Amino acid sequence: MNAQEKYQAELKQSDLDHHQPTAAAMTGHII
Repeated sequence: MNAQEKYQAELKQSDLDHHQPTAAAMTGHII
């Protein structure tokens, strides 16, 4: 996975997290 793919994956996951806040979502922001 290159930087661009990782960036897109982060955006998608972030969007999902905003609709469904979870503990995983919180840890996901601490990278």
